[in-house]
Amino acid sequence: PNLSDGPRRAYALGFGIHSRDYTLRTDFPWNLEKATARNKRANVSQGPMQRYIKQLKNVAKTAFK
Repeated sequence: PNLSDGPRRAYALGFGIHSRDYTLRTDFPWNLEKATARNKRANVSQGPMQRYIKQLKNVAKTAFK
């Protein structure tokens, strides 16, 4: 722990090395059903057909798990 009166400083390094392993993304039903502000903005910017297709994909993801 930082027991001093001053702030602690850090220097973070990140490298863009790709892993050879395939990472499977896991979508959880409770996250797919959330109505976030980002999702609302994305829905407004899409046309009705794109929204319908996206909704069908989400239903299929939750139904076939």
